[in-house]
Amino acid sequence: MKFLILGASGLVGYEVKRQLEEAGHEVRGTYCKDNGRFTGDPSFTRFEVGNLQRMDALLKEFAPGVIVSALRGDFDLQMRTHEQVMEYCKKDCTRKIIFISTLNVFDNDLSRIHVESEETNPESDYGIYKAKCEKLFLDNLEKRQVIILRIPSVWSRNCRRVQELQEASDKKKTIKVWTPLIHNYTTPEKIGDAIRYIVDKKLDGIFHVGSEESLDYTEFYRCVVQRLGISEGVLAVEELSPNRIYYQCLASEREEFAAMNAYGIEDILTEISDQIIGGADRPTAIEMDTF
Repeated sequence: MKFLILGASGLVGYEVKRQLEEAGHEVRGTYCKDNGRFTGDPSFTRFEVGNLQRMDALLKEFAPGVIVSALRGDFDLQMRTHEQVMEYCKKDCTRKIIFISTLNVFDNDLSRIHVESEETNPESDYGIYKAKCEKLFLDNLEKRQVIILRIPSVWSRNCRRVQELQEASDKKKTIKVWTPLIHNYTTPEKIGDAIRYIVDKKLDGIFHVGSEESLDYTEFYRCVVQRLGISEGVLAVEELSPNRIYYQCLASEREEFAAMNAYGIEDILTEISDQIIGGADRPTAIEMDTF
């Protein structure tokens, strides 16, 4: 099967591309920033978000059966690209879109954990934008053509959050964290695993990806800095409310997908602290331009 990964230079897109290639699929990925890393790789194509002519040419030339969107950037430009992708898929009901969304589509209600069947309820600009993209695909394509992955915060040894912690520690600055705020977490590898599973099992619809175990946001950061050997003094803790617990947490009600979320906080921390960095084979956080 032919896959086009939009945003393949990002933490998530890069891992998804790697795993799909490993599974034997023909994969093409896009990148935006021309830092020289991907220009010599024929499996990568430069694409600036919103360049409709370039996207049209890429779709005609490569003719993917599945498009995975891990894009970031200007919301309006992204939406134009997604509208173009939707029209491409609409012309052939065998084509599919895998859209990587976010738990922020529920960020107007932090009172509970959210599952796939609930109506989106965003407040932030990011959540509103992602919910609009979900609606674009769900309203205009057949059910079997649409796969939406909603994800919580993504962590890895190369992610920007870890880089920011290290920089703050070096420069004697602080990172603001909040409590009580219950989160669950994921990694690029877990997202890649989920997409491979969905593709292999020929599933469709909405999926919530994230650790089955949750932990307070501040406590998770404390665990991370401990694993990285950084002082807890780098964390500036802000209490949201003494009388209420807030949730930014996803759960899946899809039984056929349960095995994909069967990991806990320790698994995430292990990937952050013990993960083998791929050197020249894996981009660093600075080089990433998506997720």
